[in-house]
Amino acid sequence: MIVVTAEETRLDILSRDLLGTEREGMTEVLLAANPGLADQGPYVAAGTQIVLPDVDRTATRVVKTVDPWD
Repeated sequence: MIVVTAEETRLDILSRDLLGTEREGMTEVLLAANPGLADQGPYVAAGTQIVLPDVDRTATRVVKTVDPWD
């Protein structure tokens, strides 16, 4: 799917709005699907066409944590 930005938007906000989060590498996935997008810097210009990558958000990611009270 291709979307067109309506106004100048920060890349991390665009990732959150289009992919559901700017974390878990989603901004990098967006950049990988859109060669040259990173050349614009942290802001994406209005009218830029963005290719939305297919992302499997059903996969469970396990993050090992440390309990400081153990």
